[in-house]
Amino acid sequence: MLTFIKAMRAHQWVKNLLVFLPLVLSHQIANVSTAKLALLAFIAFSLIASTIYILNDIFDIESDRRDPIKCKRPIASGAISVTAGYSLAGILCASSLSIATLINHEFVYICIIYAALVMIYTLFVKKIYVLDVIMLSSFYVIRVIAGALAIGAEITNWLIAFSLFFFSSLAFIKRLAELQRSSIQASAAISGRDYIVNDRAMIEIVGVGMGLISVMILMLYINEQQLIHMYSHPVWLWGLSVVMLYWIMRIWFMTNRGLVHSDPIVHAIKDWPTYVMAALSLVCIYLAI
Repeated sequence: MLTFIKAMRAHQWVKNLLVFLPLVLSHQIANVSTAKLALLAFIAFSLIASTIYILNDIFDIESDRRDPIKCKRPIASGAISVTAGYSLAGILCASSLSIATLINHEFVYICIIYAALVMIYTLFVKKIYVLDVIMLSSFYVIRVIAGALAIGAEITNWLIAFSLFFFSSLAFIKRLAELQRSSIQASAAISGRDYIVNDRAMIEIVGVGMGLISVMILMLYINEQQLIHMYSHPVWLWGLSVVMLYWIMRIWFMTNRGLVHSDPIVHAIKDWPTYVMAALSLVCIYLAI
């Protein structure tokens, strides 16, 4: 059972917490019926994401076996057969869509669109440098949009713009970490990717830049008149931008020092200062309200 849970990459479900973001931003978190819809959306999206993870592991089985970390995945290591992997993916997909139908048709469509785009990414786009990062970051934006569709909340262009730049920065961190592992093995490129060791400097420049742009977008959004009227003490929201600036710069410094070895979001789960900064962000929002 633990092997199947590992294949589902349940620890990656933390990314799907983004579906709750529209619930929080629309100030409907105390609404029980709306919160239940958001919870169902989280479960459905997590199951469809696990479906894609399993299919991705099946398609990338050869390149994963050449990677020092990915070779330990259940399918790459042989702990789960390819046939069993396909069966598990089918069960998870059916379960996800069944739950999605309990929410609304729009959410069902966004789940299908997400799955289709991820498959296109897996089969074709992931081997095209830069475009892979842009598409990867768009998956996080889709999670936010899915959360909004589930509860019928309005999604702003500010949030979409912030998400696109912020998660593009994190995607470049992942690529840089992979290149660092490749350089240690004296390899010229990442297995299954379109990046070489000489791209490290460019990845750092563009990745840090995108992270800083996301902070700037957050600052501009905080100054938006429509947002200001939603809070009693909006000045406290500026604390969010300070926390975000510190977190972005800190994780890039850690990556540059070789301390981030995989997905930055997975790394953040194990990083206690991240929880401190998350708590500070919540305090800022509470004081602003």
